Amino acid sequence: MRTTVTVRTAVVFLLTVLTAATAGVLTALTGAPTAGAVLAAGAASATALPFFDALIDSETPGGRGPTR
Repeated sequence: MRTTVTVRTAVVFLLTVLTAATAGVLTALTGAPTAGAVLAAGAASATALPFFDALIDSETPGGRGPTR
């Protein structure tokens, strides 16, 4: 059976999850309310996903390369 998730997709997803978890934990450690930590994690994941996707795509042969 063939998997539908590529290695690139898995790497982008894992980097996004790690970024969100780190932002949430660090925000919680500063004493912020739980809702603030969850919002920080959500904002970090929303920012990290396109960032890591573009970063990995620029390094992929045949990728779009850096945009100007």
